[in-house]
Amino acid sequence: MVHTLLHFVKQNAQRVLLALLLLSSTFAQAQGPVPGYDYLGACSGHNYYISKAFVFGNNIGSVVADFQAKTVVPDNEVYAAAIVNATENACLTSLMQTYNSTLYGGIGLAAGQDWGDRRNAWIGLTDAAQEGNFGWSNGQPNCQDFRNWNVGEPNNFAGVVSNGEDYTEILIMGSYQYGNSTNDPLGKWNDWWNQNITTPTGQNLGPTMLAVIIEVGKADCPPAPRGNLGCSHGFWKNAKDAAWAGAGYNRTQTFSSVFNINNGRDAIIIGVTTLQGALELGGGGYFNLARQGVAALLNASRGFYPYTPAEITLAVKNMFNLGTAVLPAVTVNGTTYTGGIFTDAGSLATYLDNLNNLGCPLNNKGETTTSSRSAAPSANNLIVQKDLAISGFPNPSSTGFSIQIDGLSNERAGIKVTDLNGRLIEQRTNIAGSQILKIGANYGAGMYNVEVIQGAKRKQVKLVKQ
Repeated sequence: MVHTLLHFVKQNAQRVLLALLLLSSTFAQAQGPVPGYDYLGACSGHNYYISKAFVFGNNIGSVVADFQAKTVVPDNEVYAAAIVNATENACLTSLMQTYNSTLYGGIGLAAGQDWGDRRNAWIGLTDAAQEGNFGWSNGQPNCQDFRNWNVGEPNNFAGVVSNGEDYTEILIMGSYQYGNSTNDPLGKWNDWWNQNITTPTGQNLGPTMLAVIIEVGKADCPPAPRGNLGCSHGFWKNAKDAAWAGAGYNRTQTFSSVFNINNGRDAIIIGVTTLQGALELGGGGYFNLARQGVAALLNASRGFYPYTPAEITLAVKNMFNLGTAVLPAVTVNGTTYTGGIFTDAGSLATYLDNLNNLGCPLNNKGETTTSSRSAAPSANNLIVQKDLAISGFPNPSSTGFSIQIDGLSNERAGIKVTDLNGRLIEQRTNIAGSQILKIGANYGAGMYNVEVIQGAKRKQVKLVKQ
């Protein structure tokens, strides 16, 4: 038994030593040893290592798993470097320069434009899961909105060569001429090859194997908590400014800048349509996606929504710019929201619309309507806080109109349509407070005033029949 115990201690001595060192001082100047890795140093309370092995980009995960297996640090605190801000990036760049100078005889920088030089190293940013959607492999969001791409990057060559550029290297490289000016890429990021570079003709241009920088510490930006509530676009359209401020947005920001879109799809005007303007759009397709997307982003930014702000922003951006989008399947409080691949704006808008009507936990001023002791607001409390809102689309129309009613309660509503002379054209009563009505197919050309009444609340919208 004593022999067995001694054997266990001998086999695990390095793991125990590393654990004690990591716990004893966050900013320790020497760590380890961890077989197969060199200690780089500490930045912002985290420790950094670099693999002695050089691997293809698509093998970064196996290096992280190897490091995890050799330490007693919780696996979720060991990952390919996830850089949260400029301070961390500058510190890590400095550590790499010092390390390279020691390892390569005083030559700390790769020559300019030598992207495959081993003085550069892999970090944890990748778009392997979804082309163009770069995210940190440890799952942390880009909470400080920091990206440090080199000039002209990322510029994935997947359409030109066989295996594309789905992984990211930090450049420890000298300056070079770029166009008519000198570019300094030191510390900048470059998306780089998954495997060997192979041309369309089959020519193998050689391996692109780099070391992996391992970060040890709790993620700076843990994934945002997910909830299962949502306020409708009608709520946000009529909510007080304080409700918007709680989400970190204001009505006058432009839709295109917030969602980073370059194709308005004839629904929004680039650089002109505001978030408030998007909420007031009528119509289906991209019109509906614009208003539902704004509501979804505001809901997500308040933290009670099944999706994160980054997921909503990316999905809306990709649908407008590319015509397709992806939302992951997520499970919240035992309920699974399926997400999926969306190939048209209408289906994505409908999905978001359903989530935006899960039940609003805010009142019109943006304050929560339930106490902190309550697990969830009751259905009645959720509904009563909504304001009455209506919209009509398409407008103008040469056929008929759809009237969308977002009711403030379960109380039945009525609708009255009059022409410019005040003559009654159509009237309906005892209708549900939240639905879409079809009207106007038999109306003549002209302008009409539509009034929806629910209890003491009245809302109007003007429609033009061509």
